[in-house]
Order: sequence, then structure tokens, then C-alpha cells
Amino acid sequence: MKAIKKIFFLSFIAMLVLYVVTNITFDLIVGKEVNWINIASSGLVISIVYSLIYYGGISVTLKPKYNYLESEELNEPIFGDKLEKTTKLKNIPFDFNEVKNKIQEKWRITYFDSRNNIIKYRSKMKFNSWGVGGFLKIDNETAKIISFPIVGYSRRDNKLVTEMIELTEKIINK
Repeated sequence: MKAIKKIFFLSFIAMLVLYVVTNITFDLIVGKEVNWINIASSGLVISIVYSLIYYGGISVTLKPKYNYLESEELNEPIFGDKLEKTTKLKNIPFDFNEVKNKIQEKWRITYFDSRNNIIKYRSKMKFNSWGVGGFLKIDNETAKIISFPIVGYSRRDNKLVTEMIELTEKIINK
């Protein structure tokens, strides 16, 4: 949930700066006197309203997947837009903590359960992608890897989902 709050704060700042700079530039171009108090107060109100609407929209979209990733839920994700792969382990005996450390180097671990051999992790959000989430469960001599986009389906996110599964499989079988 920290990520969603961070998005709210960044959208607020971006909207405020954009509004203030645009109005000051327009006033200077037109030759009108710049009314700092009016621009700042209007900018604050507009930025707050915009950010709340934006925050509400992304909360509805992102919250279920972030809540799943950060929860202690041991079942597989039930999202419709997921890819999954079951693979046999090549290295037995298997060191689960080593796999955890390797995954942590590549992605952000949101939940770890060494007793049940489950790791939930996600990629970082970027400006061009909301990222993808992953679920890894080791059972006996098999590993189940599930990956899903944080926000809906897109070609870019589908590629990231596939890459996450392939890289996780490489990490497991090294």
C-alpha cells in the first residue's frame, strides 16, 4: 500500500507544479500581472481533487493485487490474467533460502513463508509500467510459478509476466 500512497503524493506534486507553472507562464506571455495567492490556492484545490480522483481509480484497480501480494494468503492467486508454469526441480536437495536471496536481488519480496516454501514478490513500478507480481511455491520436487500483471492486460505487461516466469525458473534450477 505504500506504493499507492506514493503515487497519490507524486500525482499531487506533479499536478500542482504543472498548474502553477502553466498559469504563471500564461500570465507572463499575455502580460497580465501574476496573482501568486490566487494561482497557489487554485492549484492546491485542483491538485487535491485530481489526486483524490486518480487515487480512487488506481486503488480500485491495484488494491486487490497488492493486498494479495502482501497478505499471508497461502493459496494461489485467482486473478484471470495470470500465467503459470509447473517445473521439476533439477537441484535436489533444494536450498529455499538461497532462492529467496536470488529473487530478492531481482525483485521486491512482499511475503515469505519458509515453512510452506512460498514466496510472493513483485517488480518495481516504473513510469511506463505498473509492474508484475509473482508467486512461487515449492512442493516436493516441483515448483509452481505464477506471474500476473498488476494492472490489466497489455503487451508490455504480458512480456514482463513471461520474463518473470522464465527468470524465476532459471533462479530455481541454477
